[in-house]
Amino acid sequence: KKSIFFELPFKKKEFDFVIAIGAVYSLNLVDAIKCLKEIKRVGNGKSFITLGSYETESDYRLFRYWTLLGSTILSKKEWIQVLRHTKYTGDYKFNTARSLNLIEKKN
Repeated sequence: KKSIFFELPFKKKEFDFVIAIGAVYSLNLVDAIKCLKEIKRVGNGKSFITLGSYETESDYRLFRYWTLLGSTILSKKEWIQVLRHTKYTGDYKFNTARSLNLIEKKN
């Protein structure tokens, strides 16, 4: 069965700009890697993605509680390794508990 995330029905370098807000980290890691490679394939070198990330265990926990679809939440360092592995060259932003203004309630 084909996935809309990593088997897009478009030619190589068909788009001038590819944007994926929240799509990449909604996948498991294997599929996220396929998705990043597909973004690179169909794009003409310019793209923007968001990645679910954390800096501390508390950030990780808050992000996990917040996200409905996030499957692959990695540290920034781990995401950079994935981006290098896939040879992704576009722009990206890390969505973190801090960037989303998520706070932990204190009792």
